[in-house]
Amino acid sequence: MESDREDLPLDDNQSENEMHQRTKRKRSYQRPVPFLYSEGDDKDAVLDKNIEEQLKSKEWEHAQNELDYNRIAHTVTVGVACRLGHVELTRQLLLAGHGVFPDDRRWWPIHEAAYGLHYECCQMLIEIGHADVNARAHDGVTPLLLVCRRDREVDEAFRIAKLLLQNAIKSKNRQLIDLLLDSGADPNQKWYNRWTALHETANSHDERTMQRLLEMGQDVFAIDDDGHSVLFVAVQEGYMPCVELVLDAAKDRAAELANKRLPDGCSCVMVAVSEGLWRILSKLINHGADCNLTIQPVWGAAGGGLHALAVAAQHNYWKCVEILLPHVDRQ
Repeated sequence: MESDREDLPLDDNQSENEMHQRTKRKRSYQRPVPFLYSEGDDKDAVLDKNIEEQLKSKEWEHAQNELDYNRIAHTVTVGVACRLGHVELTRQLLLAGHGVFPDDRRWWPIHEAAYGLHYECCQMLIEIGHADVNARAHDGVTPLLLVCRRDREVDEAFRIAKLLLQNAIKSKNRQLIDLLLDSGADPNQKWYNRWTALHETANSHDERTMQRLLEMGQDVFAIDDDGHSVLFVAVQEGYMPCVELVLDAAKDRAAELANKRLPDGCSCVMVAVSEGLWRILSKLINHGADCNLTIQPVWGAAGGGLHALAVAAQHNYWKCVEILLPHVDRQ
C-alpha cells in the first residue's frame, strides 16, 4: 500500500499487509478498559455460607431495594456475588463502582461466574464491568477453561461459552471460532459498546470468518456507539480483503456505507487518505464514496472543515492526490 506506503519500500519476502501491520498506529477503538477497584478491603471478609444465608433470607429480599450497597461492598465483593450467582447484587455493586479485583489465586469475578455457570453474572461482568474474558489465574486457567471443565452441565456451559465468540475471533483461534459457529453460537451478540462480531473480524484481519458471518446474514451496516462501521474499521486497519468483502456485501448501497461518518465528520475516504492507503482509496471511490466530505479538526473554527485533498497534500501522499483530483468539487 502507498504508505500503502510510499516512503516504506517492501522487502522481497514482506507482503504489503505485513508492512502495514508493522507500521500502523494504535486505533482509537482499541482502547484498554480499566477494571473498577474498590477502596475497601480486597479480601472476602465473610464466609460463603454466611453470605448465602444472608442473601437468601426473606428479610434481605424485602429490603434489597433499600440496601446501602456502599456499606455492603466492604464485606461482599463482586467475586463473592458472582460465586453465589446473585445477579442483582452483582449488578448493583458494579454500578456503584465497587469491587472488581482478583483473589489470592488471581481468580477475577469472571472466573467465579464462569466456574459456577452463572450466565447472567457473566453477562453483567462483560457489559457493565468490562471484564477481560481472557484473564488468566496464577495457574493459567481462563474463564472458558473453567466452563469447559463443567462437563455435567453441558447446556449451561455452552450457553456461557457462546458469549466468547468475539474473543475467539480476537485471538484468531480458528478451531474455536468454527466450533462455536458450527454449534450455534449467536453471532448477533454485541460487545458492551455495540461492537459486533463483524467489527472484530475487520479489526483482526479475519476475512474467512467475515465471509462466513456475511453468508449467515449479519448486518454489514452495523455501527458501534462511537460511530464506527465495519467498513470504517477495515479501512482504518488498511486490510483490503475485508474492505472488498464489506463493499461487495453492501451491493448497491456501498456508497451509502462508505459515506457514513464519525461525529467529527471523519469518513472512510478521510481515513484512507490520512494513512496513505491509495489502493483502498481508489476502491472506495470506484464504489461511489464522496471525496468532498470534510472533517472538523479539534483546532478548527466551527463551521469550517478539512478536506481530504488537503490532508493528502500535507502528508505528501501524491498518489492519493492524483486519485482525488478528478473527483474533487473545485467550487
